[in-house]
This record gives sequence, C-alpha cells and structure tokens, in this order.
Amino acid sequence: MERDTSMEGIKAVTAKAVVSWDYRGAKLFIVKFRGHYCGYCTLPRPTTAPHHEIMDYAINVHGGVTLFSTDRKTYGFDCDHYGDENPSSPTHDIDWVKAETERMTDQIIPLMVQEEITDGEKER
Repeated sequence: MERDTSMEGIKAVTAKAVVSWDYRGAKLFIVKFRGHYCGYCTLPRPTTAPHHEIMDYAINVHGGVTLFSTDRKTYGFDCDHYGDENPSSPTHDIDWVKAETERMTDQIIPLMVQEEITDGEKER
C-alpha cells in the first residue's frame, strides 16, 4: 500500500483522524483509510533506531509497522491485511485498534532520542 511519508503527507493523514488522544507524551490517532482503520503515534522526539529495524523486527504490532515519517517521529500500522476484511476480525473494533496503537507506542517510546540537541548545543 503506497503512502506518503513526507511531513506534508503525515499532516494530511493526521487531519483525517477519526479519534485522537495523548498517551505517554505522544499524540496517537486513528484514521480510516480505504475502509480500514490505521493507528499512528507521533512522538515528541525522533527515534534512534534505523527505519528498517522498526519496520521489520523491533516492533510487534498488527501487520507490522507500515508507515514512518521522514523525521522519525510518526509511526503507524494498518488493518488492511489478509483476513482483516472478515467482519469478525478485531480490526473492525476501534477499541481494539486503539489498544494496538498504544501497544505499538509502548514499544517505540524506548527507542526515542533521550533529549533533542538544539543548534546552539551542537556548536559547543
């Protein structure tokens, strides 16, 4: 599934949120994309882990992490995988998607940069 991972694309997705909430210092939101829920988290600071590690190995979330922003702050997953179209799939339950979004966030938060270094601090 092709998604725009630019900052403009991420902002456009955020604007279409069905529900959004704060969780552990992150902004979480759920959108409906092509009839399927997608869960996202935007962190206050970027992650230190390479994208391939987060996408492929490190994060255990439904279908894997399927979206990341170029600034390494926003990550997401979708519920558009084989079997998700089944009406009895939990992926149709927004409360389940909300819990899965929080579970993803719990795994990504430890990978955040501990403190952002400002331009002034870089010059020291």
